[in-house]
Amino acid sequence: MLIILQIFVLVAVRSQEELSSEAMHDKLTGLPNRYYIASVFPRIMNRNSWLAIADLDDFKQTNDTRGHNCGDYILKTVAGIFRQQEGIEVCRWGGEEFLLAGSRKNLDILYKIQKEVGSWPFEYQGEKLRVTVTIGAAWYGEGQSIDEWINSADEELYKGKKDGKNRVSIRS
Repeated sequence: MLIILQIFVLVAVRSQEELSSEAMHDKLTGLPNRYYIASVFPRIMNRNSWLAIADLDDFKQTNDTRGHNCGDYILKTVAGIFRQQEGIEVCRWGGEEFLLAGSRKNLDILYKIQKEVGSWPFEYQGEKLRVTVTIGAAWYGEGQSIDEWINSADEELYKGKKDGKNRVSIRS
């Protein structure tokens, strides 16, 4: 009876760990999701930190013309590019948007990511695809709430989209 109880406890613990991991990670890309990043905000909110929102340009059009499987391929590939970057936090924010966070010493990584996505050899069903990303970023302002910080980055994203897409826009 004791052995059965121990097995039951082990199964319950593993199930809880798997559920927790699934709740904190995006199933398609494998990246952490917005629930995960919310848990790290308190650690990253300081005057030396930036927050960025990266949005794939014209992604809806790609999904509409080439299908959702093509869109999924692009999302997974871009997630892989983000995952390779060192020293930043990254998560899938939703849809074709990703949230990135880093420190003063690695702000240049946003330009690297923008160029890398734009030059990546995307190919789906024998067709070469051009994929670009616009990134809006903002430095953390003392006393700023998480929502205010995200809104600042989002405003810069919209500025970058309005200014022609495929660019990085940073609020100081």
